[in-house]
Amino acid sequence: MKKLLMAAVVATLATNAIADTNSLKTKTAHEVGISVSSYEYKEPYKAEHDFWMKLDAVNYGVNYLGTYKINDNWFALGNMSYKRGDDDYKSSGTGTDKNIGKDIFEVKVAIGRDFDFDKFVVSPYAGLGYRYLDSDWAGHTSSTGAFGYGRESNYFYLPIGTFHRMNLGSESKLETNIEYDYLIKGTQDTNLKDLIGRGGITAIDNASNKQNSGYGLKASAIYKQNNFGFGPYAEYWNINRSDNACGFGTVSGTTYSGCVFEPANRTIEYGLKASYTF
Repeated sequence: MKKLLMAAVVATLATNAIADTNSLKTKTAHEVGISVSSYEYKEPYKAEHDFWMKLDAVNYGVNYLGTYKINDNWFALGNMSYKRGDDDYKSSGTGTDKNIGKDIFEVKVAIGRDFDFDKFVVSPYAGLGYRYLDSDWAGHTSSTGAFGYGRESNYFYLPIGTFHRMNLGSESKLETNIEYDYLIKGTQDTNLKDLIGRGGITAIDNASNKQNSGYGLKASAIYKQNNFGFGPYAEYWNINRSDNACGFGTVSGTTYSGCVFEPANRTIEYGLKASYTF
């Protein structure tokens, strides 16, 4: 009888352990969320670029994460996010400005696999991502009289990351995520034609620069209770100097030629996000 009782206890514990592990595996689900964050974009001083500039903002965002369980271990995911913020501009040569509208859209798809351990699950993944940023500075004039223009950034990148999940209680768990984003291809489109009609400019070519060297980092730690989640996150981009883009412009009847480039830049964003899973 004692042996039978002991066997029953061991079987029950083993079943609970399996159930706990299974509860941490990636499931077919939808997750929607909101975020608020501090944002800073900076072009630091370089020898070839006697100038520094930075943009600061509070970003507000919405995001969606969809996961699909392919089989017992493999899964697919799709992630979309949109953020909006009004940047404050500050530079060493062209003064300051405020309320420069900015939109950031990002989408990512990936394939991953769950690995079970005694008390947690690790879920590495890899895929393809795209990030688009639109900064609408057209029509602005800085404190020193510099004229603003619009710019658009496009990053195609390879995301390589992993989730780590562990139970904290019967209905709660901690989910952390780290990700490295390898920049495959980047372009910076500068809408210099926004300057036509200002400062005697009657014609000018837009500029499109290639940015093919850089990386991004992402990290988060989300406490989840039943269907709700809340926690901090951070994102970082480090992009190297672009190539040169050359063109022509006419100012007060005189035509000039020249080349421009996008300086090396850094972006850091950190904040809080809340989510609901169904």
